[in-house]
Amino acid sequence: MKIARLILDTNYFAYYDKYYKQIRGGAMGSAFTQVLANIYMYEWEQDLIKYQKSKNEIYGRYIDDIFMTTNEPEHKICQILDKENN
Repeated sequence: MKIARLILDTNYFAYYDKYYKQIRGGAMGSAFTQVLANIYMYEWEQDLIKYQKSKNEIYGRYIDDIFMTTNEPEHKICQILDKENN
């Protein structure tokens, strides 16, 4: 965990010959950030995948892009996503 925190807390980048420190999130394009995002998304989506399977619906993800089908009304979709985001 200490190495993960070090990598996430020490992101610097240059823009027009000025250097900046990124203070939130992982560095875009970093192999470590991609692995960390995949671990997070895997955990996040497990209940959603089970729900989709129980309704015979489709769920797919490529990195951080999600595709899913549903016949649920809009208010039900909002409830499901609110639950997943908390």
